[in-house]
Amino acid sequence: MLKLMKRLKGKKGFTLIELIVVIAILGILAAVITPTVLNFVNDARDARDEANASGLFNAAQLAYVTLAQDGNAPATDDYDSEGGSAIIQAIESTLPGSEDLTYTVQVGANGVEYIELKTDGGEIIRHPAVSTTTTTT
Repeated sequence: MLKLMKRLKGKKGFTLIELIVVIAILGILAAVITPTVLNFVNDARDARDEANASGLFNAAQLAYVTLAQDGNAPATDDYDSEGGSAIIQAIESTLPGSEDLTYTVQVGANGVEYIELKTDGGEIIRHPAVSTTTTTT
């Protein structure tokens, strides 16, 4: 035991090899973990965008019904979020934070048909989504 104590007495710190091994292990861990974390971040953004589109659609339907009951139903048209129309103002008063979003409301003969939301990444999310199924007879 005394021999070991004497031998270790003069040594302080880590060797260069030990440091290189630790750095290599950290690099491998970072390479493995980074894509996983980025996937979580992207999934969270997608979920947020879908929730925003759904909330906008519901707020637009409510705004349309409210305006229609007052005798001011919006005409069949596309309404841009920056246009300042009555339906956009009603959506913004119903849904806090919607004034920070870029979207278009499509109003048809029977009310709100869909919302197109432009995401931070430049994608367009349509809610409700258009069905791509086909039927054969």
